[in-house]
Amino acid sequence: MGAGLDLDVRCEIIKLIFSLGHTTTVHMKDYASGPEGMLPFVNSVLKGLIQ
Repeated sequence: MGAGLDLDVRCEIIKLIFSLGHTTTVHMKDYASGPEGMLPFVNSVLKGLIQ
């Protein structure tokens, strides 16, 4: 989930995701790393899902 979204919007998205299933994970990227931080973020998420 992008850090560029307003906090209220991110919270609503999280509530919706958790209300739809109990096995879903939510990963939020920080704003400070900017667009160039997206690839390392995705790689970290994927590596965490594999373990």
